[in-house]
This record gives sequence, C-alpha cells and structure tokens, in this order.
Amino acid sequence: MGGDTNEFWSAYGQVAWLLTGEVRPYQRAAGVFGAVVPRQSFRWGRGLGAWELAGRLSWIDLDDDPVTGNRLTDTTVGLNWYLNQHTKFQFNWIHALLDGTAVPSSNADIFALRAQVDFKTGGARVLFRSKNPGRGSVRPVISISPVEQYRVETPMRPGRYPVL
Repeated sequence: MGGDTNEFWSAYGQVAWLLTGEVRPYQRAAGVFGAVVPRQSFRWGRGLGAWELAGRLSWIDLDDDPVTGNRLTDTTVGLNWYLNQHTKFQFNWIHALLDGTAVPSSNADIFALRAQVDFKTGGARVLFRSKNPGRGSVRPVISISPVEQYRVETPMRPGRYPVL
C-alpha cells in the first residue's frame, strides 16, 4: 500500500474493408458499430455472403522498474466471411514478436479459425401470407430490412456496456 505505481503501455490500430460492398452501420451518439448484414446471404450458386479483409497491429510494453517485463508486438491479417446476418467465420494469421529481458526474445506465427453464431432476436423479419388457403404453404410477401437498431444508454456507467 502506498508503494510506487508502475506504468505499462499498450496500443492497437485496425482497419477493415468489406470486399463485397456492404457497410458496417455506426451509431455515432452511442459510439458503437452494428452488425454486418450481407447484401446476399450465402447459398450455393446464389449468394456469396459478405467478405471482409482486416488488419490489426497491437503492442504492449510490460517493462517498468522494478518490474522486468517484455514487449509484445503482433500483426494480424484476417479474412472474415459473413454467411448471413447471424453467422460468421474468421480466418486469422497472427505474427507475434516478443522482445525484452524477462524471457528470451522470440516470435511465433499463429493461424486461427473462429466460427460465430449470433442468437440475438430481431433482425430480418419476413411476413408470410398463405399461397393456397387451406394447404398450409406460405410465401414471403414483405421483407423488412434486417439492419437492427441498437438502444444504448448514454452516458455509459462503470459496469454497463452496449450489447450488440
């Protein structure tokens, strides 16, 4: 208690480009990004889904007397595939460089695959009307935009975060 305070530093920057032309919605007032909604959901021979090329550079320095730590810098190149508004695959290559005196310097190449399924309610709604009354078959008549609206309390309070 009352001892010295150590300072550790970190930073990151990232960029992304939606190759298939979609736009990631942004709510300026809340400061949050919305979900990517593909123009065409993936279907064999019909739609590609949305493809995104992404890159990130991150850095952390854990060296401050009397703590002898290391510095880690990693570069990530990723390809994200949004099959539809609720399903995404991420393919990442990460090149990490560890430098410092606490442990020997080293580097690593990491290949990662992640699958994500979003179970949130809302999104696209399709209204149906009976095609042949009495037969139970239906067909879509009205498609309502799948872009969801996010309600976020502002200002943010400690422990309360926007839910996308």
